[in-house]
Amino acid sequence: MSRKHGQPFQPANCRRCGLCCRKGGPCLHFEDRELVERGAILLSDLFTIRRGEPARDNIGDRVVCVKEDIIKIRSRPFTTTCLFFREKDHACAVYSSRPLECRKLQCWDTKAIADVYDTGRLQRQDLLEEKPELLAATAAHQEICDYGRIGRLARDRNMTELAYLVRYDMAYRDLVVEKKLADDSLLAFLFGYPLKATIKRFGIALADQALEAG
Repeated sequence: MSRKHGQPFQPANCRRCGLCCRKGGPCLHFEDRELVERGAILLSDLFTIRRGEPARDNIGDRVVCVKEDIIKIRSRPFTTTCLFFREKDHACAVYSSRPLECRKLQCWDTKAIADVYDTGRLQRQDLLEEKPELLAATAAHQEICDYGRIGRLARDRNMTELAYLVRYDMAYRDLVVEKKLADDSLLAFLFGYPLKATIKRFGIALADQALEAG
């Protein structure tokens, strides 16, 4: 399905400095579901912060373990800049179809976005209702690689079990691609970013030897 691009637009009180867009893409809310359903935003444009994963709360300006899945628009590789931000003209590639948080955000008055920030967030199952095989795959992965479990193992410094979960996560992703359930562009949405990277947020560093062990 092709993406439908919006036209650049400059609100009256916005200087189009691009700072908000460079801080990362927005979270998606239930009101944004139709943007995905009609192809304005693709599943491959998204990634999931999974329940229990440590992540920065931009409104509270602190790191918290999120209480539910958060689906966000991806950033460009090796940056925090939203995928849809156009550097050449400081415009949004999907402005006419921008998500709720982008419509609410006014850097000079953050009350509107603060009011909706942690309410009515879209969940993976909302976007996978017509894809039961993928929905089942995400549930099976979540059962084993639950961040609540990972947090407990990290507190206990159980490196053996943590290394096993990291290896399991890597193998599971490979299997999903191998079985052609999804291509690798969807893995960050389906399963979040790999545990090999996110486990560092728990203060854990696993040696390469541990990850290669059988």
